[in-house]
Amino acid sequence: MSITYSSDITVEAYNALLKSVNWKEQPYEQAASGLANSIVFVAEDNGTPVGVTRIVTDSGYIAIIVDVVVNPDYQGKGIGKTLTQKAVNYLKNNLPPGWSINISLMSAKGKEGFYEQFGFVNRPSERFGNGMSLFYTNSEESK
Repeated sequence: MSITYSSDITVEAYNALLKSVNWKEQPYEQAASGLANSIVFVAEDNGTPVGVTRIVTDSGYIAIIVDVVVNPDYQGKGIGKTLTQKAVNYLKNNLPPGWSINISLMSAKGKEGFYEQFGFVNRPSERFGNGMSLFYTNSEESK
């Protein structure tokens, strides 16, 4: 195993990683748009993507780390930790002097402790309420 890191992944490889952890694969055009509009970190074993994470940001004061995904055959080897640390470091190292940023993420159930090592606070807490989500599918046919 020879893990290297890059910032490029195909839609097919991205969807294969999602599928490997039983997450829903995304339609090609939707995944392509998501990847193109994200900051991406990819873990590769001899050129084959085995892990990915993305940052979605307004380039101002908010960023969300999404899709910390590692193929189950590669879990427990520090890849998810490295991907997450690369994302956090990228945001911290690209923050102009005097600026603050809110780095958020939605943890998979039972994985909250993993993110605490990077300084993330489990919600709810004394300062923050529960995180919330809304999933919406546009079921109207295109005209």
